[in-house]
Amino acid sequence: MVVFPAKRKVLLVETKKLALAGTPREISNELNELFRGTKTKRSTVEKHKRREDWVKTNIDKVLAHFGFSLNGSWQVESIIVLDNEAFSRHLFPSPIPVVVFPGLEKDFLSKWCA
Repeated sequence: MVVFPAKRKVLLVETKKLALAGTPREISNELNELFRGTKTKRSTVEKHKRREDWVKTNIDKVLAHFGFSLNGSWQVESIIVLDNEAFSRHLFPSPIPVVVFPGLEKDFLSKWCA
């Protein structure tokens, strides 16, 4: 979690280390883990979205925990950061941005902090 008080923003970061998926089965497993989930297991996106919803609902408590007050409105956003390129991130729409670590600053943080 990143708290940026000057901009009144909170960024929830989920990191994933993935094995490189090359076969159709491996890509399908990656899609399930990251985006679709299964009957018995929620996807990374689903779990992280639930966290984001909880933080939005409890933003006053979260900020107080870090020593900040709720002066005005705060923006809560999420991001999923992968250790290397995952083909599956281009195959399935995600409500949460999914970026690769080497491009994190250029592709996301420079815009988020602006």
